[in-house]
Amino acid sequence: EVERLMPKKIETKILCPLSSTQIFWYKGFLMDQVESLVKMTDEEGQSTAGKGTMLRNLIMQLRKVALHPYLFPFAERDDVDSTSVEELVATSGKLAVLDKILMSMFKKGNRTCIFSQFTSMLNILE
Repeated sequence: EVERLMPKKIETKILCPLSSTQIFWYKGFLMDQVESLVKMTDEEGQSTAGKGTMLRNLIMQLRKVALHPYLFPFAERDDVDSTSVEELVATSGKLAVLDKILMSMFKKGNRTCIFSQFTSMLNILE
């Protein structure tokens, strides 16, 4: 059942730059897999299922890095409790843009609803 009094959804696409931490991890994942990617294109005997699985795994890892590098437990410092909110926001380009948008919406009295395919990202936002 849909709430009829709810205003229409407004959808806007915003390009968000990667933070320096995200660039570091993004390049790290790509460079780690570059040899495997080259071998994959050279070897004709390898099954296409294995190639597809490897590419899907790499793409999923890159999606997570583009969202927030702390989605990987090894990317954050050892003392997780000492991570400040400012550091969480600055480590992700998307989170930095979201922070600015939410601040301006809060000042105007607007409310928001945030959805994510990664529930672990919702934990970071919380």
